[in-house]
Amino acid sequence: MSDKFVTKDSGERQTFPTGMQRDSGQKDLRPDLLPGDMLVRWAELMGRGAKKYKARNWEKARTEEELERFREGAFRHFVQWFYGLDTEEDHAAAVFFNISGAEHVKARLAAQGPKIEPAPVVTPWQPKVGDLVTIPGGVGKIVDTDNASSCQWFVQFGQSSYRSNWFDTSELSPLSLDAAKARVSDLLNAGKGFRDEEELEYLKALVAAEEPK
Repeated sequence: MSDKFVTKDSGERQTFPTGMQRDSGQKDLRPDLLPGDMLVRWAELMGRGAKKYKARNWEKARTEEELERFREGAFRHFVQWFYGLDTEEDHAAAVFFNISGAEHVKARLAAQGPKIEPAPVVTPWQPKVGDLVTIPGGVGKIVDTDNASSCQWFVQFGQSSYRSNWFDTSELSPLSLDAAKARVSDLLNAGKGFRDEEELEYLKALVAAEEPK
């Protein structure tokens, strides 16, 4: 024997003159009190919509965009009904429909749980000639590249010609103008005891050249 279904019991009974008893049921749920004329008008609106689109077309809605469309429709039809702006459409029934549709979508969204945004696609940084970069032990500017493979970059990191060298892509990282300014500040704050005065002068020249004119 199947135990799939149960017979609910409110604990309250109604006894009829004949002696028959019935469960009194849920007293705060009274669909029998709904206005029949509005239900008929709502059903007629649904019938017209089924002919225009397709039966149950509205039940496909399940996104925030569709929820907003139902909300907009409900408010627009309410304003048209309230002010009597248009008597060709049944705006009262349309308000019923759009609110029902909005609640339908809200229930679906709640069942889906919180929306998980896909992780952003991060494009690996690709150096290019002219970029300010950090290098092992300092900072500099890319002035040339190995065009054959674009894996080797010639970086100048001082004013003298010997203050240049080739670096692999893996040894470089981008240096923003703000970071370059911070590096200048660090070197200045180090006073006369800093190691590389040439780097400071070169970096000051780079910052000046990169500043918007």
